[in-house]
Amino acid sequence: MARVSVKRPLSFDSEQRLLEKLFLAFSSLGNWQEAEAFFLEFFTRQELTMLAKRLELYKRIEGKGKYEEVIRALNVTAQTVSSARRKMARADVFFTRVLRKFISLDRRLK
Repeated sequence: MARVSVKRPLSFDSEQRLLEKLFLAFSSLGNWQEAEAFFLEFFTRQELTMLAKRLELYKRIEGKGKYEEVIRALNVTAQTVSSARRKMARADVFFTRVLRKFISLDRRLK
């Protein structure tokens, strides 16, 4: 996937409008099959793996996973775990709600 241009960036307002449309599109997906079809078509396998890995990292941190276990299980660095912990400390209620849904899904899929 192409990176966002540093030489020719969007205006703040344009970027905000595009992000709003993106979030509206995601929220309109009716069920997991629609979401799966969209995500598999829209994102590369690498991008999807990165997103899933990031959610798993936050899930393990929320579950009080130990640094060494998280690092080994997800093949990430201590700096990545530390950065994710800091982000979680600043997380808002919506992030926490989505993370808890992710954790509950994990329990149901076992």
